[in-house]
Amino acid sequence: MAAKMRKAKVSIAIDLQQSRLDLASQLGATHTLLGNDPEIISKIGEFAPPNGVNYAVDCTGVPAVIETMIQALGSRGHAASVGAPTAQMLRNAQPNDSRNRLGPLLRAPESKSWGGCG
Repeated sequence: MAAKMRKAKVSIAIDLQQSRLDLASQLGATHTLLGNDPEIISKIGEFAPPNGVNYAVDCTGVPAVIETMIQALGSRGHAASVGAPTAQMLRNAQPNDSRNRLGPLLRAPESKSWGGCG
């Protein structure tokens, strides 16, 4: 709804439940995607050319979802998490460990920003 109020040209809703996507469409989302789509990044890129979205919001706090959100950002894109990883996840995070799903969060490219609420 906020994107619609701000007259955003593109508003992409992503969820695992079709009923929530239907509601998002009713509330103003211009595009909807199922979150388990293996081609989600390329589909987001089609909706937000040339290189990704300017703004993204995550409400789950799930590291894999946050990682996908950051990958979907365009140059100088901004992302925010309303739901945040637990303190234990952050304590265990090793930024340079490729096996760690939080690694990309801790070393987000300088051309992109990620922050939390709270």
